[in-house]
Amino acid sequence: MAIESRRLDIVIDGRPLRYWWRDWEQTEWQITIPVPDLVTRLSTSSPRAALQQLRQLKGPGVGHAPTRAELFYCATCFDVSEGILSVEVSRTTEAVTWRALGWKDEEQDGDADALISNATDFLFDPAAYDSALSDARAEFRRSRRSRRSWHWLG
Repeated sequence: MAIESRRLDIVIDGRPLRYWWRDWEQTEWQITIPVPDLVTRLSTSSPRAALQQLRQLKGPGVGHAPTRAELFYCATCFDVSEGILSVEVSRTTEAVTWRALGWKDEEQDGDADALISNATDFLFDPAAYDSALSDARAEFRRSRRSRRSWHWLG
């Protein structure tokens, strides 16, 4: 994960996920699609929302059914009506897999017509994946504690 505009951004193989998304969607259009103003909830200004998103990204335990995790939100309102990019997360002892990237709105999440048809599946080493999430969780918990301490002093 990398910091972008005071929020952690999701980076895979050194490339922000938002650029992967743009390339997947680009093949359907004859014009250049600008990278949208989508953001994660991973911000120290809202550690509770960040920790909630990290819980979703952890995904299910080994042997459990896949779950969907929200990745990117509208930077202005974070509302589902604007569309949220989400992904199916599954886990085995060998890999954490992201597949079926698509759009979530009031009516669908992961439905076939909302999926990005040419999106890449991503496989992550479970230990490295859990370590990255754990590091991020620790950072947001520290942020949350320091904010609480500050309120006691104020």
